[in-house]
Amino acid sequence: MDVEEIEKELDLEIRMRTGEGHSHTTFLGTFEEQKAIIKISRDSKVKREVEALEIADEVGISVPEVLEFVEMEGRSILVEKLVDSIFPGREEWKDIKFCRKFLSSAAKTINRIHSTELMEKAKK
Repeated sequence: MDVEEIEKELDLEIRMRTGEGHSHTTFLGTFEEQKAIIKISRDSKVKREVEALEIADEVGISVPEVLEFVEMEGRSILVEKLVDSIFPGREEWKDIKFCRKFLSSAAKTINRIHSTELMEKAKK
């Protein structure tokens, strides 16, 4: 099954390839009129990613929305809603208040990722 067949099967539009990892290929495209990231894998990495996203979402950690996940012909295909964001520029990082706010937010997220609740859900 090639990329064109996946596009037809899932009714999505792949616009460009963004990366090639050791276990999956990533594309940008659209799915149901939404900007999307499409990941196609021949191993279990993408399936595990979907499970991790679901668990994180259950405990309130902001994660990209899973628009579609299917397994077909030995491939796992994940379609996530593209999160439009702009990484802070150099000038923002020079502002100590911005840095403190960013680090505080990051620390809270990391604490939630390592929470007992999340670990218990991951064991199921």
